[in-house]
Amino acid sequence: MLLQQPQLTEAWSQRELEHACAWLCSRLSYGVLPADSVIWAEELAGEFIIILEGIVALHKTRPGDLHSSFSRWLRPHLLVAKNALWSGEPRALFPDGYLEAITSSRYALLNTADIEAAIDQVPVLREILCGLMANAAQFSIHDLSFRQRSQPARMARLLLDLWDSSRGHCLPYSHRKLAPLMDTQRETVTVTLHVLRDAGAISLQRRRIEIVDLDKLHQLAEEA
Repeated sequence: MLLQQPQLTEAWSQRELEHACAWLCSRLSYGVLPADSVIWAEELAGEFIIILEGIVALHKTRPGDLHSSFSRWLRPHLLVAKNALWSGEPRALFPDGYLEAITSSRYALLNTADIEAAIDQVPVLREILCGLMANAAQFSIHDLSFRQRSQPARMARLLLDLWDSSRGHCLPYSHRKLAPLMDTQRETVTVTLHVLRDAGAISLQRRRIEIVDLDKLHQLAEEA
């Protein structure tokens, strides 16, 4: 379920909550992001995007900017909003950024006006959505912790995420494409991949990485 049920007060019946959630689900529009495609932040004005399946990176800057971009993974069922709700004036969470599909990804869009309409009818929905935003904040904390790990551990985790999404042992990713996802330079990616290769976890070919020992890759991902 996209919306989880909180502890209900007597003022709001289970039927009212289910009706509001069903109405919100009926307002969803669905789409597919092909691998390597992007959605610009301004395209999401006034909408939540829900990543249902796949791996998507969030970049805080535009392609070609001189300063480095910040990217992170969006897990399935994580809500991302361009405009924060219930804070007076809309506030952009990534005003100059974009979402990039690393793998083919399914998503759903929900207009914030529909959310507000549902909250007007069943105010307890506000608690549900605030909880989802809190989950997003927890993901950010996890992301910061991940970035403190060693480069080989981070690369191993990234390759495992890509493998989990594609379920294929041959990953069609060049060193250049992996660099922004690791928030580092291509040369660092090359050195790091060589470490994983020398450990026997992967083999390297032109624009392709093959996982040869999945257990070893899991072990490397858990190292500090």
